[in-house]
Amino acid sequence: LPLLDPQRYKKGGFAVLYLSPKDYHRVHIPFASKIKHIRYLPGKLWPVFPAATRKIPSLFDRNERLVFGLDTQTGSAALVMVGAFGVGRMTSSFIDITCNTGLPGKEISLKKSLAAGEELGAFELGSTVILVWETEPTEWKIQQGKTIQLGEAIASFQQIG
Repeated sequence: LPLLDPQRYKKGGFAVLYLSPKDYHRVHIPFASKIKHIRYLPGKLWPVFPAATRKIPSLFDRNERLVFGLDTQTGSAALVMVGAFGVGRMTSSFIDITCNTGLPGKEISLKKSLAAGEELGAFELGSTVILVWETEPTEWKIQQGKTIQLGEAIASFQQIG
């Protein structure tokens, strides 16, 4: 998967954001980005609550996913929407893509700019969002186990260039 080449992101940072059924189910871009491509990866729909992720090996690699390849002011990043049990439907806010249909995966190249806070996609119930950065954040703004709100900063980075 070129978007998540382990060597490219080896010195970077990541955040796993679990969305429970009680949470807001829309995904907003956390920083201004150019979306280079979207990859749809069909898969299983294992539950993604924390206890399940500890019991099922490579759960996030096995579940249905939408992967957004991003160019940001701090370098390359990826935002991964992970489907889950009861949450097979994921959508993009700006391109027609249907998940959990039994169809093969696909990759769509595009050049779409989004400002920080713009809607990227939605889940039909709760699930998980994984953010992966090429560079390590200079400061984390969130804490493990704490709820975050729409518009709340996740991390800060030093700008490249």
